[in-house]
Amino acid sequence: MRWKIIAALIAAVVLCLAAGTRLTEQTAQIPQAYGDVRGQDFSQLDLREVEDLLFRLSFDTKTKWPEPTLLPEGFDPAKLLELGKEPGLGIRELQALGLTGAGVTVAYIDQALLLDHSAYDNVKLHYEELLPSQPSMHGPAVLSLLAGREIGIIPEAEVYFFAHNGGPEGNKYEALALERIVELNAELPPGKKIRVVGISHAPADSVNKEYADKLRAAEKKARESGIMVVDCDYPLLTAGVRGYGNREDYCSYELSPWLKGVPESLLPGRLIVPADGRTTAAGYLGDPDHYIYWAEGGFSWAVPYVVGLMAMALQLDPDLTEEEIFFHLHSTAHEHLGADFVNPRGFLESVAAAAGLSLEMSIGHLDSP
Repeated sequence: MRWKIIAALIAAVVLCLAAGTRLTEQTAQIPQAYGDVRGQDFSQLDLREVEDLLFRLSFDTKTKWPEPTLLPEGFDPAKLLELGKEPGLGIRELQALGLTGAGVTVAYIDQALLLDHSAYDNVKLHYEELLPSQPSMHGPAVLSLLAGREIGIIPEAEVYFFAHNGGPEGNKYEALALERIVELNAELPPGKKIRVVGISHAPADSVNKEYADKLRAAEKKARESGIMVVDCDYPLLTAGVRGYGNREDYCSYELSPWLKGVPESLLPGRLIVPADGRTTAAGYLGDPDHYIYWAEGGFSWAVPYVVGLMAMALQLDPDLTEEEIFFHLHSTAHEHLGADFVNPRGFLESVAAAAGLSLEMSIGHLDSP
């Protein structure tokens, strides 16, 4: 119950990440830590004495920075934004082995996409809007984190994306999307069926209990039909690496700042995944090359990471159940920061071992005729 209360208080601030405290160009000044400075003009400011602060700002490709002589030595926002595209924790090595989501179909329910964004022009995408919507910040972000060529976990997966416009009726449209997915799966051939659905949201009784109950019922129906569903109610935690730190080493990660006040007794048993210091696509300006670096993330960015790992596991063993996948995720996790810190390679090695193969043998098995 205490965790539910904390999550409810945080949800409006963290999960959506859409309503930051952006400054205007007319009032540009040195911001506060974890401020949102997308699109702002700091070109005339002297920022040499605020290096620590700069690593704790969310900015985008529209943010204007001072000349290098007015920035701390070594601080390079372009380099940081590129580094934020890395999912870390050995994901690139696993992709090099062939674990890219190839042959697995997943779905995501979120806000509207900018369809021609460069971040996910590689994706085998099926796109459906549940109601007319403008391109958003949130939808492009989660799709890039899930399957974007440079950013995502499963760049070769097939993705069905169901879009709505967010807002207080979000749960209503998320439920409708899940009902549509169940209907669609009844028509799709066995090798093309949607296996996992991600939702960077959760049933929100405080917004509209009727719609929240509809979403719960739709999730239950989807699971009964054999579809796995992950939303922000899954016991997650988020973490990140400050600045140019080593994103491959789990020991480099710290819990997200918004979690610092959570009692330690509520941490055990939760799965920690990277969410801070990530770069995502953005669609709300209509620019196909618009990217945002998020100093601080939240559950919204954690869900696509988990869905991606689940798809990787289904490449190895298509018969896995949702319960089995989460057992492997938690049983192989590192003990770090008071909870279960995700261990992608250990997770997939465990899945392969349960099938009687090594990880490399499993990939070869998949590639064989």
